[in-house]
Amino acid sequence: MGRDYYQTMCVSRDASDEELKNGYRTVAMKWHPQKNPNQKEEAEAKFREIAEAYDVLIDPVKRARYDQYGEDGLKNGTMELNSEFRGYQYVGDPFALFQKFFGSVSPFAEVSAMLNQGTGLASRTLSKTVEDSLEMELPCTLEELYEGATKKVAIERSRIRPDGRSSHTDKKLFTVPIRKGWRAGTRLTFNGEGHQTHPKIAPGNLVFVVVEEPHANFVRAGNDLVYTHKISLCESLIGHTLNVTTLDKNVLSLHIPEVASPSYEKRLRCRGMPDPEAPDETGDLVIRWDISFPKTLSPSEKTSISAVLKKTEETEASS
Repeated sequence: MGRDYYQTMCVSRDASDEELKNGYRTVAMKWHPQKNPNQKEEAEAKFREIAEAYDVLIDPVKRARYDQYGEDGLKNGTMELNSEFRGYQYVGDPFALFQKFFGSVSPFAEVSAMLNQGTGLASRTLSKTVEDSLEMELPCTLEELYEGATKKVAIERSRIRPDGRSSHTDKKLFTVPIRKGWRAGTRLTFNGEGHQTHPKIAPGNLVFVVVEEPHANFVRAGNDLVYTHKISLCESLIGHTLNVTTLDKNVLSLHIPEVASPSYEKRLRCRGMPDPEAPDETGDLVIRWDISFPKTLSPSEKTSISAVLKKTEETEASS
């Protein structure tokens, strides 16, 4: 059966990369040989096994092969598409991996650094002082961006445990206010609510980025809303009435007696989106026409249409 790398890392089989990193931090710190002087041989073996498990599971190709064939298949190799897979062997340095995560090969470095403060001894320098921001997309409907809304969003992030040393995956529910007129790409920042994976590195920010969901009837153009009305060629020539349900659920009924050409449009003032920078100002509702032309006409239909259009042209020419 081979070893269960997931059990070694204390994570589930569907663990994300972030969960694997958190799992490594926990078990590697626990089994570091310097922290287990009374069971040094067992700790060294366990410490190397942890590094090997992480090396396999963090790599998508190795992980997929391990999930399919187990440790034996991973290490002994399998025959696929007439080419032999030579098998996996861990050749890394467990202490180098530990140093990459914690900044020191010693599990007591943090304590030592704290004791060294005020004694004139140089302490270890961290690569950064603040975690990178955690950015999350915030899908919003046009209705939500028109009216304004409040959304509840659950976010998973890495945080330091109360012990001040290890990190874990934390899930928190955020109340996100959406202001009227916000556009796609608008960023809303919650300071210090992102990841924190080290007690000496300040937590990063949580940033929500507005994503505008497609609408069935309207396309946004700045603060304007564009509505495309489909009609037949006959309707475009003889006039018609159209009804438009706006984002605030009102129905606008428009009578169009004139001829609507392919480039024809109507602009209804202050029927569009609120301006996020000037709440009292609103864009326009722009109505455009999509005219459906017939694919074929019979000879008699062509004769009739030609007669009507020629008469129209003669009337316009004489006026």
